[in-house]
Amino acid sequence: VLQDLADLQRVSQVAGFQVRFPIYLPESLQITVVNVYARSVLITYSNEDITLLFLQQSDATASLYVGVTAEVEVVFVDGVAGKFVRGGWAQTERGLIWDNSLNGSHLFWEKDGVRYSLTAVSGELSLKTLLMIANSLP
Repeated sequence: VLQDLADLQRVSQVAGFQVRFPIYLPESLQITVVNVYARSVLITYSNEDITLLFLQQSDATASLYVGVTAEVEVVFVDGVAGKFVRGGWAQTERGLIWDNSLNGSHLFWEKDGVRYSLTAVSGELSLKTLLMIANSLP
């Protein structure tokens, strides 16, 4: 974990690719944690109501999974095609199942060899808001 966010060049050097931080964020969302690994960065933004995870990965073998019952919407994001999904994984007596009714908003896309995901894990963020964040990447 890197605590010093002032040195963005160092974050990119550790990750092995150019890390992008959004210019637009909903009011009061602040960076609370940055986890930097070789080929991936996980940035957590939070306020009292919302926790947003922003994952950037340059490893082409890394994948993000949703259930077969997920309702996937194709959207245009950051100049490329992406996917938007609501819901999340729920633990049941039969194991993990995808539940479209859970409070989860997921936006996935890939650009210039980097995979991105914006996931609201608590609180609610609309597709419009997630697209505004994603489209504000420099």
